[in-house]
Amino acid sequence: MVLIESGFTFRRALLFNFISACTAIAGFFIGASIAENENARVWIFVITAGTFTYIALVDLVSVP
Repeated sequence: MVLIESGFTFRRALLFNFISACTAIAGFFIGASIAENENARVWIFVITAGTFTYIALVDLVSVP
């Protein structure tokens, strides 16, 4: 609905949603293959924890 409300046609919004889903699936397979390496797994956890911490802190600061 966000894409349609911003001016996309229904078919174009559906296409962009499909492309987004395909990149998420591709990202999963890339991440799963990289995660087999123990050193890479540590960095994946660090980046994920940092991202979630950042999102939580921004959410706390942006509340009026």
